[in-house]
Amino acid sequence: MYCTSCGNTNWADLRYCPGCGRDLRPGDGDESLTAPTVAAPSPLRASAAVDDQVRPGVPADGDAPSSGRWRRWRWPAAGAAVLVAVGAGAAWAWPRSAAPVAEPDEAVFSVDLGSHPRLAWHRAVEDWAPGCAPVRTEAEHACRVVQVALSAHRMVLQVQPASGDDTLLGIDLTTGAVAWRRDLPAGTDTTCNSSDRTLWCVAVSGGPTPTPTEADEYAPYDPAGPAQLLAMDIDSGRPTGSAVLGSSGFHDIVGIGPDFVLVGNRSSGNSADEAQGQGPTTVAMQVDKYDGAAGRAWSSTLPKGVDGAGYGGPPVLSVAGVDYLPYVTDAAGKGIGFRREDGSVVELPHGMAIDRYRGQIVTSAAQGGNLMIGDRPLAGAQLAMLSHDTSADMPLVTMSSDEGRVDSSEVHRRQAPFAVQRTVPGRAQAFCGGRLFTVSGEEFGGSGDPQDSPAKQSATVRAVDLETGKTTWQLRVSPESALNCSGSDVAVASPGVLAGYDIATGARSWSVAVPAQAAPNAATESGLMLAVYGDMSPTGFAYVTR
Repeated sequence: MYCTSCGNTNWADLRYCPGCGRDLRPGDGDESLTAPTVAAPSPLRASAAVDDQVRPGVPADGDAPSSGRWRRWRWPAAGAAVLVAVGAGAAWAWPRSAAPVAEPDEAVFSVDLGSHPRLAWHRAVEDWAPGCAPVRTEAEHACRVVQVALSAHRMVLQVQPASGDDTLLGIDLTTGAVAWRRDLPAGTDTTCNSSDRTLWCVAVSGGPTPTPTEADEYAPYDPAGPAQLLAMDIDSGRPTGSAVLGSSGFHDIVGIGPDFVLVGNRSSGNSADEAQGQGPTTVAMQVDKYDGAAGRAWSSTLPKGVDGAGYGGPPVLSVAGVDYLPYVTDAAGKGIGFRREDGSVVELPHGMAIDRYRGQIVTSAAQGGNLMIGDRPLAGAQLAMLSHDTSADMPLVTMSSDEGRVDSSEVHRRQAPFAVQRTVPGRAQAFCGGRLFTVSGEEFGGSGDPQDSPAKQSATVRAVDLETGKTTWQLRVSPESALNCSGSDVAVASPGVLAGYDIATGARSWSVAVPAQAAPNAATESGLMLAVYGDMSPTGFAYVTR
């Protein structure tokens, strides 16, 4: 399924796009909302030493069912990315930093793995959470894992068992062992997301609204009821603060900044259409800004008609003291931002914010609509999200698609009016060492049907010199391959191997054996995190470091 909003190919057949969070299945379901029973929020339970705690898993029969069975897709943690195949028509969602833009733009999904990287560890989810096997099963038996934070020293996973309460696991990046474990408040539906240092969780005591049935395994919903915001340190798991959000209504993280979180709150009087993730809000939304100690900085109110807010909160796009919410619009279709100091609302007249380039916001008029940078239109239907380093000023690249397939990329001039300088073959994926790397899907034999043997399909990586537009070298890879910048090399992750190729010559510099189903999903200061994806959520992780 192809997302017309951000261009992502939904390889896992998720209800919500892994790139932008948009609902890809409009019109599903016809439930109506009901008001929840009010209950007092539960406190965050104290952290204990790993050896003193019960290891999380699937609770025994008879435990209260968790609303996590019906959780909708949530945004990845800040600093992480959702990556998919680079074959014909596939798309990537690269992370964007929430720090104010400098020139040149800061590095994104780039880590120097050196000349002799190694596989530091590989763990299955069940190694950390016995009994939790995130595979496609009946809804009541599904256990899911969400990566909610990644720092220089820790990865934090939210384990969502089929029944019972969620648990947070802090994984040591050096050893792959559990460094800390914390149970989330009992009887709550909890959404977590993070900046570089702080993990925030919104814990709602109310149940799913409307109450889902067994047929609603993938149906979205908004938990409503008493809620609290929990803040904790990523490296230690220790609480840094908490705040009561309200005794009723819907609560969700709508944005994440470098040292703050934006939390939305609206009443429970919304329509069933909005509960299904469709259409604008029918009531006003209050947005509050909280710091790393859960202290409230300001409160702002958005009139009814807000569309696209929530879904766990993507990183905000910050420009000139204003924090814009990606893929969010008001009733007039304008993008929404908040002044950092006082929370006053700033509108983007040309549509939703989707990215940032050289201190300017790139907007889209609607799903699949025309792109604009400032007041100037951009050619191309979608913006290329590039892995890039700081070795050269990052180019502005757009792409046009034909039924989800992208065969070429348009490279724009770096200054206004951002005219197209040249068109290069393939989908732009990375900009490393001053070279643009594109990927083209090719079929040589067979019908091209995805069910055909993988041996009949491949993709070609090209290193393009932007000054001349010429391909300096190219490499045939698996359609599932992934690219990111690594010092003087471009790292290519293919099934079973991560290999570095010299940016200038294409010569192979190094290689590391990795799990066959592992794909890069985040970069840290010193390593590359790979996730082994299952039907429902990651089933394991591997970490490659220098």
